[in-house]
Formats: sequence, structure tokens, C-alpha cells
Amino acid sequence: MPSHFIYCVTALVAAAAGVVAGRGVSTLITRLPSSNQPSPTQPRRRYPVAVLLTMAGFAAMGLRFGPSPVLPALCYLVAIAVTLGFIDARHRRLPDVLTLSSYPAAIALLGIAAPFITNGPRLLLHALLGACAAGTFYLALSVINPAGMGWGDVKLSGVLGLYLGWAGASAFIAGLLGGLVLAAAEGLALIVTGKATAKSQLPFGPCVLAAAIVAILASPVAGFLRDRQNPASPAALGAGELAEADGREERTVVLVADPAGILPLEPGVIQQPIDAGQRKPVGRPPEQP
Repeated sequence: MPSHFIYCVTALVAAAAGVVAGRGVSTLITRLPSSNQPSPTQPRRRYPVAVLLTMAGFAAMGLRFGPSPVLPALCYLVAIAVTLGFIDARHRRLPDVLTLSSYPAAIALLGIAAPFITNGPRLLLHALLGACAAGTFYLALSVINPAGMGWGDVKLSGVLGLYLGWAGASAFIAGLLGGLVLAAAEGLALIVTGKATAKSQLPFGPCVLAAAIVAILASPVAGFLRDRQNPASPAALGAGELAEADGREERTVVLVADPAGILPLEPGVIQQPIDAGQRKPVGRPPEQP
């Protein structure tokens, strides 16, 4: 079965799961405690955009990484990102019940996937180191500028560091710095349009969450594939592919019973004479003047 068909099917299944998860996301956005929470007699507001974003995020992860063991962890990140992004944009807060609980959830999901991924244990270690590095970086920013970054952002940074550390160094740097760039661009746009001032408190969570997800989607897929899917793994080559690889090898290495090395060779071909059952490369013969 063609791999692109499998990836498309995975994306469709993930999108369907995203619709179900999106309804739960919409419920969390409306039911988490806040000062603006409606009374029990008032109808609760629904967020169809949150459902659509969750569905789109699930589908994007499924289409990008296919039936990867890491896909459940990535879908969890999308669901929690949409939830926290809406809450932070609406109430300027990131609830501990979501940020802190995401640590054991993300570690468990990545840990379950690690044995089935090429170099999975090493990637899990990178994820833990990424969480520590991201948390330290955002803590330093919060100490330097307490008004610009709250403790909720610091707590969230470790969760994002887990995923970005798994995705690789490039994704880690792009995800962290991309969030700062998006936040600065958002603040500048609001100030220019007169909707905010330099002293306005703006939500930082949606920016860092969006930057992290984009960085993961743009990262190499090698860290998210199973051993038999990863082209870098010997187990990824089937019998036909191994035979084809051997064929390419035979086309470039020619075994001849001519120790003197006087037979004409095509450009780029290495001559290996057969001498008493031993194959010793003699290299390319010198060019004739």
C-alpha cells in the first residue's frame, strides 16, 4: 500500500478524532473557573472555532507524521494548545490544572512511544533536557521583565520544551524564539492600530503555543517514525530495496581478474581485481600522457 495513502488515511482518522476532542476542548474553555464565568442559569458559550482548530491540528499532525507512535502525544499537544490559547486570550491566564497536569501526561505519552521509535530513549532524554532548558530560559525572562511574562507562561514553557526537545535542536530554537517574535509582532500591531498601549498586558500563551506547533510540523520526521519506517534504520529496507541497493553497489564497483589494472574503465568506476580469492582495491589507474 503506498505510504502517501496511509498518511492520508491517518490524517482523516485524526481529523475525526479531532472533532470529538474539539468538543471536549470547547467544554473546558467554558467550564474552567474564571471571574467571568456565567451563572448556572445562563447558557454556556460554545466555541466552534476551537473545534475546527483542534480538528485541523489533529489532521495536520496525522498528515505530517503518519501512523507514528508519537501521534497521540502530538494530538494531546494540539488539544491542550487550543484550550490554553483560548483561555489565555479570553481571561489572560493559564490555569495550573492544565499546565501542570500536562507534564506527566506528555512524559507518559512520549515515554510509551519511545521504545518504538528509532533512538527513542535518546529522544526522550532530549525532551527532558528541553523541558529544563525552556523552563530556565522563560524563568530568566520572567525575572528580567515580570510585567511582560507571568508564571503561567513559565509553567507552560516546560511542557513545550518537552516536545521541542524531542523534535530536535532546530525546532527547539525556532519554537522558543518564534513565540517571542510572534508576541512582539502582535504587540506592535495592536499598538499601531490603537488597540493597546506599551503598558497593556497581552496574552503571551497563544503566541508560544502556535510557534511550538509550527516548529514541530516543520521539523524532520526522522524523530517520529518507527524503526521500520525510518530510512536511516537498516530495518527500514525490505528485501527488494536491499537488492536494489546491492545492484547500485555492483554498478559502481567492478570486480575483474586483471591485477595489472590495464582494462579501460568508465569514469567514476573503481576497479577491484580478484587475486587468489582476495579482493583488494588497486584504485584508479594513472592517466596516460
